[in-house]
Amino acid sequence: MSDEQLSDFFGSFSSFLKSGEFGELSENFLTEESKKINQYLAIYRNGFVKASVEALKNSYPVVVNMLGEDYFMGLARTYAVNNPSSTGTLVGYGEGFSEYLVQNSKLPYISSVARLDKAWLQTLNSVDDQPLTAEDLAEISESGGDIDQLELSLNGSVSVMENDYQIFDLWVQIKSGNDIQSQVEINNQKETLLFWKQGLEVRAKVLSDSELLFIDLLNSGNKLGAIAEQITARFGDEEVSETFSNLLVSGILKR
Repeated sequence: MSDEQLSDFFGSFSSFLKSGEFGELSENFLTEESKKINQYLAIYRNGFVKASVEALKNSYPVVVNMLGEDYFMGLARTYAVNNPSSTGTLVGYGEGFSEYLVQNSKLPYISSVARLDKAWLQTLNSVDDQPLTAEDLAEISESGGDIDQLELSLNGSVSVMENDYQIFDLWVQIKSGNDIQSQVEINNQKETLLFWKQGLEVRAKVLSDSELLFIDLLNSGNKLGAIAEQITARFGDEEVSETFSNLLVSGILKR
């Protein structure tokens, strides 16, 4: 085969693995004799589907825990057959899986659980920046800089997400391997969460109203002094100090 033919072959074979349809592979590369080995080619297809299902299982551990492994694997296989990876990797595979779970599971809040699992994995795979520290601020101040005029941004690993159910505390307990000793009430009320990486560990928390406002103002390009003024006006002096301190110590801010 020429390089072009080889490239076409691998493209056709990749399409077969994803769809299960022989299509171009059968038309262009399989002779009448070789078409008899379709049952053997199906082994590769099944292996691809199995790998996709395992990728979903590893990406959504709390969902697996809540649904049960057998039930989850059945759902995951149907999803994998009908929604093959569109990239050359299974890392991060499962675009739209949260919505799929809503349509095919009896737990209305399972999509919120899946979004938390996915956010954790995306944060783990993200690139972390050098965070702003208290020492950095002291150095700026000592060198005559005006801290109020600082324009900060969020660390590269930071993501903010809104969930439809207040399920974060339960998700943390299951994620941590803790046994649930009593019935947990799951409220159908929104909560806004922050995910970030600190060192090699993924961190997450429910954002307070003042922290959410701080981040919104930061993302809008406001300088630190202007942010402090608006938070003070709404929540008071103590709240602005505590909010900035919490976010600074968490390592989510950068210059």
